[in-house]
Amino acid sequence: MLLYRFADKYEIKSIMDLVENDLIKIITPSNVVQLIHFSKNFNEAKLYQSCINFLLKCSEAHTSVLGIESLDDHFLAMRFLDSLRPVVFD
Repeated sequence: MLLYRFADKYEIKSIMDLVENDLIKIITPSNVVQLIHFSKNFNEAKLYQSCINFLLKCSEAHTSVLGIESLDDHFLAMRFLDSLRPVVFD
């Protein structure tokens, strides 16, 4: 993440993109919350969405996520609603 911050400071988009793609590849239950905060701070939509998708998979699999309590209530409520599937009437 330090490399990303360096690239952001000097506006080196190619390095920012490479780091973001590498971070997406290493999302785990122990770092996803940290990556959510990071992606929000740097406004990285692709990383943020990848983290959300990962959280939804963790929820479906009943996988514990380190630091989930540090996310704000509105965020958690929205992710919970995202995980619900609408009822379809024929």
